[in-house]
Amino acid sequence: MQVIGDLQKLPKTFDNFKLHAIFCLTNSQNDNLFLMCLNHLLNVAIVSDYAFVVAEIKHAIEDRMEKYAPNLHPRQWFLRKKKYIMENLTKRIIFEYSERTKPLERGSFLETVDERFEQSIEYSLNVLVEIFDFPKDDIESFMGDACPEIVTSLLLDCMAEKEKVQMALDTIARLRRVQPEILMEESLPLLLVKHLFKDLSIQVMQNALNFISFYTKGGCNW
Repeated sequence: MQVIGDLQKLPKTFDNFKLHAIFCLTNSQNDNLFLMCLNHLLNVAIVSDYAFVVAEIKHAIEDRMEKYAPNLHPRQWFLRKKKYIMENLTKRIIFEYSERTKPLERGSFLETVDERFEQSIEYSLNVLVEIFDFPKDDIESFMGDACPEIVTSLLLDCMAEKEKVQMALDTIARLRRVQPEILMEESLPLLLVKHLFKDLSIQVMQNALNFISFYTKGGCNW
């Protein structure tokens, strides 16, 4: 895992990183090792420049399942491990997203950056839909399963980037076709569970609740 992590940080060694990580993905009997390899690969796959990796990851997962868990569909495995996958991916999107292509018109810069950030979120979610074999024409179904994990990670792990969190929540609500209040109400049970099991400070939880009240304009004022 140390080798894979080091290779991921060096652009010139991408082919070696991919080779090691795909091999790990296909041959890991241990679920935790498999998950770590997968997270490294997903960190790359959600960048559109590396779209060619998505099919390779999907096939590697299918091969691994056929070898070590023949009765388990990739979608079922995702649902069992979605907490870890979505937490990793959410933090990656919020903290490591960078805008590399700047528009020529200065007046439209912020709007363009916001649009591209929202597009990067939607792209990342579609990558997961493809890799774990969810129906491609029904992202709402995937979002119904993954949404609470994403929302709670945004609220508990990403408050240092509140503007990005708000844009991410807006994007999720749009994809779910629900109002912000519904989005928050659906995520409240998991938010409380995470607060208890992760032994988070009262301040972290209070910050999350304050943001919920702000985001819903007082609609959810718990």
